[in-house]
Amino acid sequence: MPWWQNASLAQTFAQQVFSSLGTPNYFQFNGVYQYFGPFFGYGNTTTLQNYRYQASTNSIVVYSSGQANYTLSRVWAQASLVPVPGPLPALGAVAAFGFSRQLRKRIKVSNNAVSSAYSL
Repeated sequence: MPWWQNASLAQTFAQQVFSSLGTPNYFQFNGVYQYFGPFFGYGNTTTLQNYRYQASTNSIVVYSSGQANYTLSRVWAQASLVPVPGPLPALGAVAAFGFSRQLRKRIKVSNNAVSSAYSL
């Protein structure tokens, strides 16, 4: 994940998606179910460090469990880097616009051959 070992980046990703990924994680605390969004994990030492959306408070919370419990099933956020197209398409659009303006100007200045053929 691009945010691994970077707590501020994990927090930024979690804040950007906020509740849009739903609340697939839920746990029961003191008889009450708590619902959470996917975990944006950024560290794993003796604790599982992550940011996540918490539905009950409608906020992003940081969580670091006291002990890593690998037996619980959790939904973790995943992302992959996608290459962004370079400026070439934008330059092509600018060139096409400029060409269309020149063509329009040439047509406007020229004598219309179709209308002159039908003139009386």
